[in-house]
Amino acid sequence: MSGGDDKKERMTMVKLQELLNDKMDVIIESNNQENKKLNENIENIKKNQNELSASVSEMRKNIIDRLIEANKQLQEKVNNLEKKIEKLETSSEATNQYGRRNNVEISGIPNDINDSQLEDSVINIYKELDIDLVKDDIEACHRLPPPRKTPNAIKKVIVRFTNRKLAESAIKRKRIFNNGITHYFNYNLNRFYQKLAWQCRRLKNGSLINSYSYKNEAFYVTFNDQNGKEISKKIHSQNDLDELFPDFFAAVIDE
Repeated sequence: MSGGDDKKERMTMVKLQELLNDKMDVIIESNNQENKKLNENIENIKKNQNELSASVSEMRKNIIDRLIEANKQLQEKVNNLEKKIEKLETSSEATNQYGRRNNVEISGIPNDINDSQLEDSVINIYKELDIDLVKDDIEACHRLPPPRKTPNAIKKVIVRFTNRKLAESAIKRKRIFNNGITHYFNYNLNRFYQKLAWQCRRLKNGSLINSYSYKNEAFYVTFNDQNGKEISKKIHSQNDLDELFPDFFAAVIDE
């Protein structure tokens, strides 16, 4: 091969190398642009994810806040409804108890006294109260079932008078001693007021109240405040006791 041919070949190789380098530069630049776009897309995706996550978190927070508020409103409605039901129940029980004002429960009349002789026994007991009764003053008279725990105990006698004052006069005396027997006189309470009486008794036994008494479909309790001052409160229902002695409620269990 002549010297001229070598020179041409070298020039051709140089041009080819230059062309190859140009192509490589174009490819590299193109790749760089593609990588840049790809990175930008990745950043946009991350940004969108963050925005979406923040949006979801905000939506979740708003939903939770609305649910909490709705639950709060619902609870308030339930509480108000319970208060209304409690008032209706108390009113109904008070009406029922009002119908028992002419009644008195007498303890101590022996079980061997025949039921047909109960009215005569009541009349004799009332003589000890200096009250002259006649059978027309008695509307009804019968024995009550004995307590479940003491089935052989002396049964109480319930008497319904035609005049409320006849019942109250005995209850005010509380008890008398007649023919060697102590007779006790008590209000004829329905189950609602029996439960309140039981709870008041539990409070007194626990030294949380000083005393309690019943009159006209309500209980009256006395207790000392934090300063030792005696306070008297009128009790119509269980809720009244709960508000006064909230920590005691868990200790008062239904029988």
